[in-house]
Amino acid sequence: MSMHTGLRYSNGLKSPIGFKYAKGVTLIELMVGLGLGLFIMLGVTHIYANSSAAMGMQKQIARVQEHGRLSAEHLSYELRNAGGGGCAMPQMKVANTVEYSDSGKPLTADFAFGLTGYEQGDDNHPSPDDTYAAKTDAFRISGMDVNGSLTVTDHNVNAATIHTNQNSGYPVGTLMAIVSDDCTQMAIFVQTHKTGVNVNHGTGTTNAPFKNCTKDIVGKATYWQAGDGAYYDCSVGPSTTFGGQAPASPFVGGSVAEFTSYSYYIRESATLAGVPALYRASAAGVEQEIVIGVEDMQLTYGWVPNAGVSAVQFSDASLIPTDSWPNVYSVKLELLVRATESSGTVPDYELQYNGQTLKFTDGILRKSVSQVVHIRNRIKSR
Repeated sequence: MSMHTGLRYSNGLKSPIGFKYAKGVTLIELMVGLGLGLFIMLGVTHIYANSSAAMGMQKQIARVQEHGRLSAEHLSYELRNAGGGGCAMPQMKVANTVEYSDSGKPLTADFAFGLTGYEQGDDNHPSPDDTYAAKTDAFRISGMDVNGSLTVTDHNVNAATIHTNQNSGYPVGTLMAIVSDDCTQMAIFVQTHKTGVNVNHGTGTTNAPFKNCTKDIVGKATYWQAGDGAYYDCSVGPSTTFGGQAPASPFVGGSVAEFTSYSYYIRESATLAGVPALYRASAAGVEQEIVIGVEDMQLTYGWVPNAGVSAVQFSDASLIPTDSWPNVYSVKLELLVRATESSGTVPDYELQYNGQTLKFTDGILRKSVSQVVHIRNRIKSR
């Protein structure tokens, strides 16, 4: 009988030799396992870093595209409706009785043009504190808010009172505009008193940024040479500017509504230092940041120099005479929009903008936006 017992397997069989199985791993196996784990972790970290960078880039691209779309859509809408009021501006005589309450300075002629453009260094640049970005263009749009217009039922010229078909709801100090039903006359004034359905254009104090230099709101029959219209403001002098035309009030049957005016320009953002933004300012100089990241704005204007020329030519604002702005029929808008911060994942690149090839090496993503806008209120006048 054999004396060799051996080890017994789990199935009841015995091992042929007499030793126990080893437990755990060797040092070599441990090092191999650690190496494999480290290799896998490095791979996962690399994938995560690349994914995070790609996601960050996609977010920047989406944000830049969104800001470009928002700014272009907003500005296009404003330009398209410049000079709104239901009449073709070049055929109107305009009387502007508004002046600033504190300085007595008249609300300048360009407020009545519907659209006026400005280049850098323009003395009339609309930025309230001249804080606009260097080498950028600006423009001012204005017009009647026709959505809230009222019908003129009567006009007491001596009492400077306009009777309308319903309660206006416009407070004292509101800039207003009135247009005759035949589109021959327009006036811009400040509401100085409000009673029910009446709108007043007297010379009283309004405790507002604006006041009227006269209660006469009918322009005299002197025409623009280029625009076949007549324009007057308080700088010309009330005695030679307003009144003196029959009928005394051509506005019965016309419309009266709030007159809105906004200037658009580029300046440093108030919410993120060092980043440019698109701003707008009201006629009273109240600023509002519209879209952050808009770095540059360039505009060229399609206009007709005189009545003998039928073709529209595109020019910078500096080449358009002051009295020819009513002859602008379209605007080419170009915007340069950037990300709000630099990124190490953005390589050097070139971008076509404003007819030039620009090269950028600062790691900031940019996008150019360009479109041509036709001014709706002037299409028929062509």
